[in-house]
Amino acid sequence: MKLPPYTYTEAKVACDQHQHLIGKAYDSAGNRIDSVIVVPFEPSDRSRFFMLYLMLEDARQALTLDYSGTRYGVAVVSGSVHTYGMQHCDLHEWLSSEGNTSQLMHNAADKCGSATV
Repeated sequence: MKLPPYTYTEAKVACDQHQHLIGKAYDSAGNRIDSVIVVPFEPSDRSRFFMLYLMLEDARQALTLDYSGTRYGVAVVSGSVHTYGMQHCDLHEWLSSEGNTSQLMHNAADKCGSATV
């Protein structure tokens, strides 16, 4: 798998190829993957995107409304506005760690995070 950043088309393909992860364990705490989505690549853009995504509950709309860049990534997401927050991580980082949250946070602090209402 090519590493990010991706073009939008590449990110969409990677996203589509990993939809099978939905419902699988996100971490060892029992959280599940609720979505696999295209996100902005840069950490500052990604943080802003996730706040908007949490409010809108629509990744495509959040991306369209707020991001005008050309570099994208793919993220796995656990949680939603209904759970009052979410956790998210870069797809490649999540796959590399096999869902080991402590390893994720240690190795990829800028590519994993959370957002709350």
